[in-house]
Amino acid sequence: MHTYNKDGIGRFYSTPKGDYPSVTTVLGAYGDDTGLQEWRDKIGAENADRIVKESTDIGSHLHYLFECLLRKVDAKKSETPEEKKAEQMFKVAKPKLLKIVDQVLYMEEPVWSDTFRIAGRFDMLCRTKEGKIALVDYKNTRRSKSKEEISSYRLQLAFYVRMIKETLGIDVEEQKIFMVNREGFVQVFNFYEHETPRSELVAIRKNFWEKYGY
Repeated sequence: MHTYNKDGIGRFYSTPKGDYPSVTTVLGAYGDDTGLQEWRDKIGAENADRIVKESTDIGSHLHYLFECLLRKVDAKKSETPEEKKAEQMFKVAKPKLLKIVDQVLYMEEPVWSDTFRIAGRFDMLCRTKEGKIALVDYKNTRRSKSKEEISSYRLQLAFYVRMIKETLGIDVEEQKIFMVNREGFVQVFNFYEHETPRSELVAIRKNFWEKYGY
């Protein structure tokens, strides 16, 4: 599925039914970003950009290492400081991920919803050791967090569950955020369908439409 960026809006996917905005683009347009702006103002734009880039680079390499592990292929040698930090985190988190996954069904699979006119690419859909179909999303963080602090991840998973049902015809039974902090400490957050009513997702999608007309 082809992706591209619309200036001033974000990432879009070309699907068989049309071009849809990505999940992260739609969620990024929702809610109050006052706290984020206050943080940027406090530490300065340059420091904020550096921290965001560091987190993005670590997260990208951590995703790559998890994918290599589950595909049973050798990973390239870590070279940058961010890649080396991701590798340290990976080594600690690896056995904890393997305790969850019994069989990988899909990785980095593009999906979309014609109902919500939204698209994306999820990290992993697997069968767990308990025999459940689980959607797993990897996250990295500078510090441990509470479930209440990651509401945007709950919404992201909820959209993906609906896209997976429409695109792949699979009912997701478990939704998991697999979060690794800089010391390699792992938190696994479980979310459930009843925690995110359809009306909440409709309101988020409507907000994006009213802002951008897509």
